[in-house]
Amino acid sequence: MSKLLLFGSSALIYYDHCRSLPRVSVSGPDLAAADFAPTAAMVRYALRAVPSLAVPLHVSVFAEHERRQKVARCHVAPTSVRDASFGRVAEGLFVPSPGLALAQYGRGRTLPDMVLRGMALCSCYALDEQDCLVERIPLTDPSALERATRLHRDVPGCRLAREALPWMVSGAASPREAALAAILALPPRYGGYGFPKPKLNARIDLPRKAQGLADTAYYVADFLWEEQRVVLEYDSDAFHLTSERHHHDTVRRGVLESLGYRVIGVTRMQLNVRGEMDKVAVVLSRALKRPLRIRAQRFRSQQAELWRIAGLGASSQWQ
Repeated sequence: MSKLLLFGSSALIYYDHCRSLPRVSVSGPDLAAADFAPTAAMVRYALRAVPSLAVPLHVSVFAEHERRQKVARCHVAPTSVRDASFGRVAEGLFVPSPGLALAQYGRGRTLPDMVLRGMALCSCYALDEQDCLVERIPLTDPSALERATRLHRDVPGCRLAREALPWMVSGAASPREAALAAILALPPRYGGYGFPKPKLNARIDLPRKAQGLADTAYYVADFLWEEQRVVLEYDSDAFHLTSERHHHDTVRRGVLESLGYRVIGVTRMQLNVRGEMDKVAVVLSRALKRPLRIRAQRFRSQQAELWRIAGLGASSQWQ
């Protein structure tokens, strides 16, 4: 039986849908003698084993003679990939580490795209078979991605992956949270607002006096700038609040503000409309005491491109 090693975009699709890393790890030297030339039967097997995969399948091969472009998109592995370890997804089907998959994906991409793909790997969500969001522990973190860029310098997309690292944030609970984090942190030359990176889904411990009013020992802030004591909350259902939820949010805001935090809300509608997000950015810049410096000549076109890459807009399926 031949074997398949997923590459780049195909590997990232697998990671989008998995809730944990593969349990079994196999080293490249142990696989070196295997036949990785893709066959039609093996591609059909991979698509059955991982239904989320899309065609054409992107795979790594270890020799030029193993390339079969009509069956799958084949990429000849450089030296560092041959020495790496791979996770076993199913019998005969393997996947590179998240960091290597991201580096492979980087060839021909843009930096905002790489930031969003990296943040997806570092997120607290995955997609189930119906592409609905489910919780998971992050598969990796920016420091591990940085180590991968040092190990795989000979991978063509590695340089862009390394350049994207400064704007990646861990812990997003949804694609829209990741998109909002990227929009806030990326510099204006990429269509963002250039704010300092926030912490996502960060715990704020409450003093004993506040716990009675809040009926909890801590809150979790969607976005937190700890030094400036600024909290930004993303509310995907601002127009569908129950009275109980409205009461909870009012108490939450009051408790946080009594502790010296500035609380700013962002609704789904605001995030969908660039002009509305510009207004949010002005409010946030004042709260952070960080003036907006949007001097990029092509900011509006870059902003529109960033929104497109992030999948934002009124028709977006993510809440």
